[in-house]
Amino acid sequence: MSTRRHREAGRIKEELLSNNSLQNDDLKKQVITSLAWLGGMKYLGQIVSWAITILIIRILNPGDYGLMAMASVCINFLVMIGELGLGAAIVQKKELSRRQQSHIFGFVIVSHGIMFLILFFGSPLIAGYFSEPRLIPILQVLSLNFLFLAMYIIPHSVLMRKMDFKLKSLVELAATVFSSVLSLILALRGYGVWSLVWASVCIHVTLMIGYNAVVRDFFLPGFGLEEIREFISFGLYSFASRILWYFYSKADVVIAGPMIGNTLLGIYSVTLELSQIPMDKFMPIVNQVAFPAFSRIQSDLTLVGSHFLKAVRIGSLILFPVFWGLLAVAPEFLGLLLGDKWKDVIFPLQLMCLVMPLRTLGTLVSPMLYGIGRVDVNLWYVSVAAVFMPLSFFAGVSYYGVTGLCLAWVFGYSFVFFVTLKFSLRLLNLSLTEFLSNMFFPFSGTCVMMSVIFGCKHLIHHLFPLPLTVCILITAGICSYGLFIFWVKKAAFDEAWALIPGHGKIETFIKNIFIFNRR
Repeated sequence: MSTRRHREAGRIKEELLSNNSLQNDDLKKQVITSLAWLGGMKYLGQIVSWAITILIIRILNPGDYGLMAMASVCINFLVMIGELGLGAAIVQKKELSRRQQSHIFGFVIVSHGIMFLILFFGSPLIAGYFSEPRLIPILQVLSLNFLFLAMYIIPHSVLMRKMDFKLKSLVELAATVFSSVLSLILALRGYGVWSLVWASVCIHVTLMIGYNAVVRDFFLPGFGLEEIREFISFGLYSFASRILWYFYSKADVVIAGPMIGNTLLGIYSVTLELSQIPMDKFMPIVNQVAFPAFSRIQSDLTLVGSHFLKAVRIGSLILFPVFWGLLAVAPEFLGLLLGDKWKDVIFPLQLMCLVMPLRTLGTLVSPMLYGIGRVDVNLWYVSVAAVFMPLSFFAGVSYYGVTGLCLAWVFGYSFVFFVTLKFSLRLLNLSLTEFLSNMFFPFSGTCVMMSVIFGCKHLIHHLFPLPLTVCILITAGICSYGLFIFWVKKAAFDEAWALIPGHGKIETFIKNIFIFNRR
């Protein structure tokens, strides 16, 4: 009898392990598919978007970007207040009824209507703070975005919840292309900062139409808090975290705007925009997939920790060479890309590139904490930054202007990152040493790459035209880093390569070409 019980228990255990394995395999396939669609469509849109953006930067003046930075810091803050974190709550909750969606929709309509009125009628006060009367009509037009945003928060969150990134990617691709083309047309016609303003409105209109068209689940708004009390409870933590995150990440513009004026602020704004291209275009893709993926395995913290370290390992493999490579080639690359009008951007950009790998990896922490339901820890994380970073910005800009703002990011954020990360890792029974060990190899390879680039600079200085020099430096960096990774630790290359859908077919195709050439 005892033997039979042991056999039965063993059989049940094997079935559970098998089911867990299948579940993990299904999740892995869905994550890879989601990354493929979201990444593929987003980068297709970004190729168009950034080709146009570079043209627009060459046409517009730093003052135009300074005005848009002042306007954006206000409207984006109110956007987070209006949502109250309910979008994240929809994604995280396991059960979601149609009645609950209806009441969330009603809440969102009311809150965004209030935000529209606040921004529209409060625009003179904001313009007065920045001593820039031209902000008044800009803010009043941008306030329309609240009305459009209220109409697509629910369908956007539903697509995130279902991990249906195919449809989401197609909608965002259309929005990116339409708004970029409109912005370029207006810039060429001499509309200045308004080319950026109307592009912002265009992207929200397109998202509103697109998300509702693909979800096709329309319902009337309900008004009452009882049905969504648990969503608001989760959302309040998320809301508070986002507010504090936004406060510290945008405190540089709020603090520096009245002190340095719109021209220098425009230089700083373009510096941030250029330095954050890899983070803004790569990490949102990862994070949008990571949040629902971590939510599905939230009960197994060991598995969450394993996936988190893997994301850090693969992210570091990409981020360190991209950011520090940009640092190494910035004088030549920006001189070619933007011309002499933007030469004051070069040194601040190089400073920002130093800390950008840590800033980008830091964005992996919040989806992990949200996924396991520990929004309280995430709130503590951003609270520390919300106190320390504004003090750093004020000290930096007071003494060194734009350079001081960048130095505040380098030293201030590095301190916040390591202090708060140590406490977050404890939830997964991980140490800071384990985290750093997953960054060490990409860091080493990047140091080798930078040595090669600076060596090439010394050898070919003034020997070739600028376009050819830029091509040589970039090629030398890519080849040196790729060879280091492939020869010293091929397992790291294989791990990242395995995430590319259809990698097996690509390998077969390359092998067939090689065999054909040998014949």
